[in-house]
Amino acid sequence: MADTTKVPAKFDELIHEPTRMRICGLLAQTTALKFSTLRDTLGVSDAVCSKHVKALADRQYVTASKVKSENSNHQVSWISLTKQGRRAFDGHMNMLRNIAEGK
Repeated sequence: MADTTKVPAKFDELIHEPTRMRICGLLAQTTALKFSTLRDTLGVSDAVCSKHVKALADRQYVTASKVKSENSNHQVSWISLTKQGRRAFDGHMNMLRNIAEGK
């Protein structure tokens, strides 16, 4: 995993919203998550999860791709953190660390 301390500390108002921060935190730990897994882990409705994923996607922090399910004919949405999103999340977390440490 990359050294996140080298990313400049920068507060990001969009990421700071608690649900979006959790989404970024979950996605930062993996390559991609199914939308349903993300929704269930967050404990929110489809609509709430969709709203926050869309806000992050509009800023190009996440991407969503649809893949045909192996078990049925429906599509499964996979959500991934982009490089830009990873950098923004790491910068935001570095800023929060600085704030917590009184820097």
